[in-house]
Amino acid sequence: AENLVLWARSEFLGYAVNLLQAGTE
Repeated sequence: AENLVLWARSEFLGYAVNLLQAGTE
């Protein structure tokens, strides 16, 4: 269960970073 939470968190962070990078360009 913990691994799933960490995976979901990393996926969300990666998605958020992509949005930020797309917004700054």
